[in-house]
Amino acid sequence: MTISIRKATLDDLPTILPLWKKQTDYHHELDPTYYQTYNSKEETTYLTDALKKQKPLIFLAFDKNQIIGLVTFQIDKPSYEDTNFAVFGEILELYVEKNTVVRVLANNF
Repeated sequence: MTISIRKATLDDLPTILPLWKKQTDYHHELDPTYYQTYNSKEETTYLTDALKKQKPLIFLAFDKNQIIGLVTFQIDKPSYEDTNFAVFGEILELYVEKNTVVRVLANNF
C-alpha cells in the first residue's frame, strides 16, 4: 500500500462526490435529527465553491490511483484576543474508506 496525499482541484469533483456521499450518509445514520440526508445538488454546489475559493481546503488521499479518503480544513485567525496564536487550523470533515486504517497499520507495524 502506497498512500499519496494532494490538494484537490475542481477536476477532482467527480472523484470527490461519491466519497462525500458516503461521509454524509455515515453522519446521517449516526444522528438523523442533526445531519441532513445527502442532496446531490447542494453538495455539488458546496464542493464546487470550496474548490474554487480554496475555503475550506480539501486534500485527497489515494492508494495508487484509488481515492481512499479526504479531509477538509480551514486556516483562520482567532476571533478573540486572549490568545498567542496568530492563526489556527480546524478540521471540518475527515473521511477514510473502511479497512484503510487497518491496512495501513498492518503494513507499518
